[in-house]
This record gives sequence, structure tokens and C-alpha cells, in this order.
Amino acid sequence: SGTHAIPNYWGIGIRGSFNRIGTNGDTESDLLERNIVDSIEVNGSYLADGAQHNRIAGNYIGTDITGNQRLGLGALVMIRGNASNNLLGTNADGDSDELERNVIAGRTDNTNGVLNLESSTGNVVAGNFIGVGADGTTPIAGSYTGILMRFGSVAQTIGGTTEAERNVIAGQRWSGIAIDGEDSYGNIVQGNSIGVDALGNPLGNGHYGIQLGSSGNLIGGAQPGEGNVIA
Repeated sequence: SGTHAIPNYWGIGIRGSFNRIGTNGDTESDLLERNIVDSIEVNGSYLADGAQHNRIAGNYIGTDITGNQRLGLGALVMIRGNASNNLLGTNADGDSDELERNVIAGRTDNTNGVLNLESSTGNVVAGNFIGVGADGTTPIAGSYTGILMRFGSVAQTIGGTTEAERNVIAGQRWSGIAIDGEDSYGNIVQGNSIGVDALGNPLGNGHYGIQLGSSGNLIGGAQPGEGNVIA
């Protein structure tokens, strides 16, 4: 029914490369390709070349079938262990970009983010709703941090310069985005809406829009589309 939680340790665990979880965004049956799942882990520790070029798109992670109500413990997405060049969200090619959006919300613990990037490189997070429902305005409470980068999180891209690549990250109890540790650097955060809903209405995070505990990262930019809305 998509309305009752049946717990797993991990809903989906990826230990390989070139897998697709959700839609391919080819404009054919994209909506029907959606998964409703509580958690996803991409872990490259088990392979010499790591876990690469996986795509996670168009899913409801941590919510029920409506995308506007937390289900069970809510979402947990973990990309770690030499996981590189994976895409979470849209490729912004103009085909089904909105249907490639993941809704990721509702995690209830205080140790992880809703989305965690750890010991990984070159992953892209684009066009997702984090902390708000599928309608872009309904807050799904409970999350501590929206996106948490730590433990060697390097050269990740959060957002982009087009409207399709914009992540909405709002309603977290602590930070919208946190980058922690001197081994996490070279990360780019551009074009996102942080602390507002998809319509631009205030939906603040509890303490920080973006919390930086590291050096050498880029927040915003001078070119069109590179600035973040942080409220």
C-alpha cells in the first residue's frame, strides 16, 4: 500500500557500479519506475575500483506513497567507502528532470544526516527535495542535518547552475548542509535553496544553513545560477 513501514537494515545496498535505482528519465513510464524505500547505501569498500556511476533518481526515500508523510524512521542515504561519480537526482538534460527528483526526508537520529557523503569523491546531488515533501512545501520533521559531508568527502557537487539542479534543503533540526573535517575539501555547493521551501517561503533549519568545519570548499559563485538562497 505504500503506507506501512516494514523495517530493513538497508532498504537497498549497492556494492557495484552502473546500477540504476529508480527512473532513467527517458520520458517513458518514469513515474512508474519510482521506488518507495527507507534507506539506500552505496558502498565501494568491497571492490578494487569502488562503486561508480550508479544513479538514484525519482524515488521517495523515507516517506510514504504520497511523498508528503514520514514513514517509520524516515530516510537514510549513505554514499561511502570509495564510492565515486554517482548521481543522486537529475542529470538536467531537459527530459523528465522533475521526475528524476528524489524526495529524501524524516531521519530521526542525531548522528547522521538524511544524506551522508563519506570517504567518497566526485558524486553529484542535484534537483532533490531534502526535508520537504514531494509537493515542495510540506515540512517532514525529524531530520538533524540535510546533507552531511565528512570522513574524506572530496570534490562533491551539491546543486548546479540550472533550475533543474537546484536542491531544496529545509526544515532540519540543526544544519541544512554540513562539511566537517580537514580531509573533506574541494566540495562545491551552488544554486540551492536552503532554509526555504520550493516556492521560496521560509522553512528554516534549526541552527545553520551551511555549517563549515573544513577548508577549501566553494559555496556559491559569481556566475549566473551559482548563488545559493540561504535563509
